[in-house]
Amino acid sequence: MAIERAMNTFKNKEKYYKLRENAFRATMCGEVVCKAWLSEFCRLTEKNFVDKKIIDETKKTFTKPWTAAYYQPISLIKEIFGSEKRNELFCDIDQGATDKMENDPSTDFSGDGRSNTMNAE
Repeated sequence: MAIERAMNTFKNKEKYYKLRENAFRATMCGEVVCKAWLSEFCRLTEKNFVDKKIIDETKKTFTKPWTAAYYQPISLIKEIFGSEKRNELFCDIDQGATDKMENDPSTDFSGDGRSNTMNAE
């Protein structure tokens, strides 16, 4: 039945060419389909897909080439809150322990893990 219908459609050239035209307009570009499947496989395997064309276009927007000499480590707290707030946050972390250490000579460490009172003996 389906074979007979296909053969009759093929014999009717006007209907056959209209069917082909509709089929071609209904299809998607192979690149779009491949990227969609690749994205799905990456999602399932918890990977990230980045299109090389996008990387190349982004590289073209850079005004000067980047080298390791340009690297500057950043503090996220400093970037978000500024240096003053960073100092406030880090001063509060020790809960006043540095004040006690400054006033107590027995907590003055020489660097070898022993206090000065032990070194004096």
